[in-house]
Amino acid sequence: MWMWIDKLLKPNINIEKLVESKDIEALCRATQHSNPQTQMQAIRELLRLSHLLDRSKKEKVKNTIANTGVLALEPIKSALYRGELSGMTELFVEDIILQIGSPASETLLKWIEDYSAGKKIWCVSVEVLTKFGDKRVIDVIIRIIEEEIELKKKLEIKSQWTEKNGLLFKNAIYLATHAFTTLSAQEAIPLLLKILKISSDDRDVRRYCLDALEKLGWTPEDVTEKVRVLFSNMKNDRLIIEMGSAAVAPLITFIDTDEYWRATRLLGEIGDKTAIPFLVHELRKKQTDIETCISIIIAMVKLGWKPQEHWHKVLYFTGICDWEGLCKSWDEMNLPPDIKNIVKEIQNRQPLGIEIARLGESSAPNSAIILRDIVVYLETHKYGLDPQGRCIPDTEYSERSHWYEILREPALRALSTLALSVENLLPLECLETLTWFEEKEFAKAVQDPNSYTFHYLVTKGKIEAKKQREAKRM
Repeated sequence: MWMWIDKLLKPNINIEKLVESKDIEALCRATQHSNPQTQMQAIRELLRLSHLLDRSKKEKVKNTIANTGVLALEPIKSALYRGELSGMTELFVEDIILQIGSPASETLLKWIEDYSAGKKIWCVSVEVLTKFGDKRVIDVIIRIIEEEIELKKKLEIKSQWTEKNGLLFKNAIYLATHAFTTLSAQEAIPLLLKILKISSDDRDVRRYCLDALEKLGWTPEDVTEKVRVLFSNMKNDRLIIEMGSAAVAPLITFIDTDEYWRATRLLGEIGDKTAIPFLVHELRKKQTDIETCISIIIAMVKLGWKPQEHWHKVLYFTGICDWEGLCKSWDEMNLPPDIKNIVKEIQNRQPLGIEIARLGESSAPNSAIILRDIVVYLETHKYGLDPQGRCIPDTEYSERSHWYEILREPALRALSTLALSVENLLPLECLETLTWFEEKEFAKAVQDPNSYTFHYLVTKGKIEAKKQREAKRM
């Protein structure tokens, strides 16, 4: 009898109509309905519409949902899994769960057991449990991160570790380190050290781990760990330099990271010549990475090493913005008179696009080398930055920026054209390493006949076709 009375007092609600009309007040009342399914459906719709509400209405909705207790957790999980919530709404959801309080802890612990079930679910759960001060979350986080590390290793071996994987991993590490420091989890220190070793090329992950280690009171046991800690902050560069020779080997490992320029600069300032063999080895490894090679060579010159190969001289003069030095390096070549005249004009910074084009038509073997050197120099400095990312002084750059722009396009076209007529394909390989300069515009450039990227690809296709024809004849 009471069931029939309840049905009369609280009849079935058409949630779809309430949603269509965006009747927030009615949806709030529906969360108190006797039917749990109706309640959860109303909660789900309130969550989905919450980003449209002003502050006062949002606060009322938050309190309404929180008053339903643990019943609200399932629709929250569903909304997170389906990606129905924006970033701000996720914070709104965290506030709701915090308001529900400790009764939500057991459910949240179950959610974080399965990281693959939904990254957003995992992140919200970790954040809330950390704010609850529930230390049970630490063991689960450590296990999940260990599993992610093993997955990272396997995918990297297969070259399947994507940028998206990296962002998700980085976010997980950020939340994990926040939990470790907030809950004073000393047991997490070995994991943090392990992450440091496998993520030496990710500045953010390295910083998260090192900040956490510092807050947990960890002190490095050997020189390598000490340098790794100090390297996380540029303010510590002077301390690294003061360590002297002991810092050399650890700094060499940072040449494989996005802060290669800083590692090489520190090695140069330390002044230990024992670093030279290691730097020479890195130079050979990075031979197609022009900017890294420039940084390495500048460091070695500071250590007393003198470049002997023409290519190394080109990189050095490019690195220190020395156009005159670059031009003088051509004097060592055995150039025919007509090429010498062209080079003389170029040395005087004459914007002679026609003269540059003549180099591309020349049969002199060194024409290709000169054009390659010009292209490397112009491309490296075209944005007004030196190879270490520092701005070239405005007065200095403004004087030559116009000259750069006029000379650059003819040089690129001439180098690309010349690649067709020479057996030595070094110019083409050089262009291959420089295509990243227009990476953002690449899709547009390959369809633009006026783009040097388009011209380069056409040239490359002709060379490959030529190779195939010659192979068939043989």
